Amino acid sequence: MVREYGAEPLVEFAPRNPACFEHWMQHAKEAGMEDIALREEVMVDELLSETGINLSKKKDGVQCTLDNHDFSHRQWIDLTKSEIRGKSEKSIKRAALRRVVRKFLVHLSADVNAAKKYGGAFGSSIPVFQRLLGNRGENVAKVAFEVELPVLDGISTAQLIDVRLEYADSFSRFRKRIQSFLEACIRQGVREPVEIREKMKADLIEGELQELKSNLSIAEESLKRKSVYALSLATLVTTIGVATGIVTPAVAFGLAATVSATSLSPGAARYVDDMAKLKSDDMYFLLQAEAHHH
Repeated sequence: MVREYGAEPLVEFAPRNPACFEHWMQHAKEAGMEDIALREEVMVDELLSETGINLSKKKDGVQCTLDNHDFSHRQWIDLTKSEIRGKSEKSIKRAALRRVVRKFLVHLSADVNAAKKYGGAFGSSIPVFQRLLGNRGENVAKVAFEVELPVLDGISTAQLIDVRLEYADSFSRFRKRIQSFLEACIRQGVREPVEIREKMKADLIEGELQELKSNLSIAEESLKRKSVYALSLATLVTTIGVATGIVTPAVAFGLAATVSATSLSPGAARYVDDMAKLKSDDMYFLLQAEAHHH
């Protein structure tokens, strides 16, 4: 899937220690999750009323099928005759649910330890992981993982990766800008993903993105007025395209790219300078992502 999306240049694979069920509490402590692990029974109590649990008799015991949206997908637990002997149906369901919660705790501990080992931020799209970590203090990495950018609604993963790779420098500036914004939100006590999303849309994206679009339009209109008659179409597209990244050098080679920006008319040269400045804007990556979406 990583290759299919074109994300291979952005991904570095590293080994993760396997989930260890035998020493799981020790690994939870190493991950700084001992308090979460100690809440195992509380979590079982909370999930019991929310989880659909179906019991099917088997020759050697019972199979329990558990459905809960927070699990991401259906869970199956097999309990032997000795494990269910003398237990009520409710006790059997609780035992199965405890097994599922334990499994999530064990794997969460392994994931968090891997993130600590490699110095990376931990984030997860698995709802029960988010629920288990819900009492943790907020940090930029956690908030960034949960918050969606409203302007990117509907853009595919593959499209977003294409834009990120094509506009790598712009993306780096954009990422730093978003990080600074999220740090400010946390300092101000704004932590809910929905609240941050709306604040980001109103305070950061809409105004600055609109200003960037306006400046691009002004530069293009100025070019049309001052330079359209001074250069041939091929020269105009070639020189300005290469300078601004609109046309790749490979394409420009076939268009006789022999003119430099200094030999252009003042209007076209100014356009090249303006575009270079606009491309350094923090929001330029977002503008390109939006353009690819449309």
